Amino acid sequence: MNRHLKMTGNLKPPRNVLLALGAYDYRVHQGVVRFAREHGWHLTADISVNHNVPWGWEGDGVIAGSGCSDELADFFASLTVPVVDLSYHRPNLPFPRLLSDNETIGRQVAEHFLGRGFTNFLFVSPSSGWYAEERWAAFSRATEQAGHVCRDIRTLSPLPDAGASWQVRRDWLAQSLRRCDFPLAVLGCTDQDGADVIDTCRAEGILVPEEVAVVSVGNYDLVCEALSIPMSSVDNNQLGQGYEGARMLQRLMDGEALSLVLYRIPSLGLQVRHSSDVLAVDHPNIAQAIHTMYQHFQAPLDVTRLATVAGMSRSGFYKAFCRHLGRTPAEELRRIRLEKTKQRLRETDDKISEVAFACGWGSANSLCIAFKRETGQSPMDYRRQVR
Repeated sequence: MNRHLKMTGNLKPPRNVLLALGAYDYRVHQGVVRFAREHGWHLTADISVNHNVPWGWEGDGVIAGSGCSDELADFFASLTVPVVDLSYHRPNLPFPRLLSDNETIGRQVAEHFLGRGFTNFLFVSPSSGWYAEERWAAFSRATEQAGHVCRDIRTLSPLPDAGASWQVRRDWLAQSLRRCDFPLAVLGCTDQDGADVIDTCRAEGILVPEEVAVVSVGNYDLVCEALSIPMSSVDNNQLGQGYEGARMLQRLMDGEALSLVLYRIPSLGLQVRHSSDVLAVDHPNIAQAIHTMYQHFQAPLDVTRLATVAGMSRSGFYKAFCRHLGRTPAEELRRIRLEKTKQRLRETDDKISEVAFACGWGSANSLCIAFKRETGQSPMDYRRQVR
């Protein structure tokens, strides 16, 4: 017994960590809790629900969300223990930060819409927070580089007062949508923004996705799967943000110095659902050929076979395809296969040879060459990055 007491007496007490995000998202919390369990932390997390500022709290480190309130931000600034911030609402606070990779998110959504032939784009966010500005900038830049104009809903009509009724805000959104040309590709800054667009379209008799296609950010299944029209959304990896934010705090508590830069957590890609699973090509024969590409991308499709599907001559099909999409059938098929390959690399543990066969590359070598040429990475490097 004495030996047992001596052994337990030499054990270090668990690190006492405060989780003070000021908002609740089960995925961020789940990521933090997973790391805490692996490293024996004692985690105090009730502040994320009740928002009470824990003046007098003593511990070893904090995972914070500085955007919640001035009083809580003052509390963070008063501490002498390490703090990792998972927001950018108060950039003046001298903390390392781990944020979503909004540049990649905006570009991924633009590529999704551009690949389906859209030429009219709208960004929807009633707010002007840091993440909204970053997503808007990336989305608009990618669409403009493709030769199209992306509109921001905040420029279409005056924003209603923050305290305006639900109906006033719905009317404002409906008016803004009606001022755009259809078919329209919409990026909702958050899942709630995207859901608002779908709700408004349903009330106004606007078809989703045929007239307005919608993608949001967050991939929160309690929103995306609950709608009558399931909504496409980018998984911005909030579980990973919680886990990696906790890892950053562990490094700080171990005495490692981290620079005060904006660290980014890679997104997990776009989950395509019905709200954006449509082709915006004003040519039914070409649209049918593209549909065939999506349905049979594993098959050895060539121009002759696709022209037959479209019911056109080979030369007429090729010219019409390039005119409507701005790329050749081979380039479009390669783009689709790369899209499917990335999804499979993110979501499965399949061997590269299995991924190559499932996505129509023929061999692992062909996949690796094409993937490296298009992304600058090997398939395995991409898989490690997104995980």
